[in-house]
Amino acid sequence: MATYSKGANGAFPGKVGSIIGSNWRSIDYLKGLPKKALNPVPNCNP
Repeated sequence: MATYSKGANGAFPGKVGSIIGSNWRSIDYLKGLPKKALNPVPNCNP
């Protein structure tokens, strides 16, 4: 996760490709999507 003040296109909310832009308490954030698991753990709940 990264914070930024002035991006090339300014702050943006939402998703662009694999990057998510968000805002929390007047701080702009960039987050990346998690990678998909190759072998996901099966659900063990009875």
